[in-house]
Amino acid sequence: MRLQKVAFNFMVERGGKLAKSLLCSKPVKKLDISSLGVCLSNGNIHFQTEQAAINYIRHRLLDSLNRPMQQQFERAITKKGTRILAETDGTRSYSPPPFTSKEISERLNDKAIRDIELWHSHSDFWGMGNTAPLSPPCGGDIETFNTFHLKKIVAMNSKGEINSIEVAQGYTPKKFKKFKRDFENFMQTEIYKLLPESVQKRIAEIEKYAVENQGKGIPSTIKKEIEELEQLFIKAQSSVEGAKLMHEYYKTADKYGMKYYTDFSNL
Repeated sequence: MRLQKVAFNFMVERGGKLAKSLLCSKPVKKLDISSLGVCLSNGNIHFQTEQAAINYIRHRLLDSLNRPMQQQFERAITKKGTRILAETDGTRSYSPPPFTSKEISERLNDKAIRDIELWHSHSDFWGMGNTAPLSPPCGGDIETFNTFHLKKIVAMNSKGEINSIEVAQGYTPKKFKKFKRDFENFMQTEIYKLLPESVQKRIAEIEKYAVENQGKGIPSTIKKEIEELEQLFIKAQSSVEGAKLMHEYYKTADKYGMKYYTDFSNL
């Protein structure tokens, strides 16, 4: 109100009755300044509230997805409290963490404080809003969460729905290693069930051959077959069924000192 009064006096002093008449006949729309961000000299954007910062992030991530499916791309944004730190754009299926080389060194240090969140968009793969959850703790999004000592990592789909994992009480690197190891065992078991019976039978034969010929060289033909079977596993994990399996496993995150949340409607 004080700012409005100053503006009113300023115009009246210089515009007289005409300015006063215009102000009285056309009320100025009230501006919610709490939603405005201030650009700092270091490139950060500072908001008055954390929700305002999150609203900004949501707008930027949806911008990378609000386009034809094949033109969508991942955008990553880092946040610390009420501040937006940095932003990077990537490809349809990957976006590099928005850290400088110096920041990477700092984040890799085991003494790094977990006070930074990384939000990023996930492109559509099976129709609007139908996409994968956070990628695995072995080389994916959740690995990034652990390696860079993040407070939280979030994926957003084109519907504005989110999928996230964050540090909870009792989290330790040792618990994460177990989370990762158990994930690999879970996925191998469950993905195996998705494969055709003929493929399951061949996998069993190769495993038996490996046990019986332990210590001997594996023929190149079998090595090639093993590589092909590994690709089948990767393809199955990247399917709709694979995405749902990952979601099911992530729901156990609380046992490992983490909190998992999602409102992805396709899971």
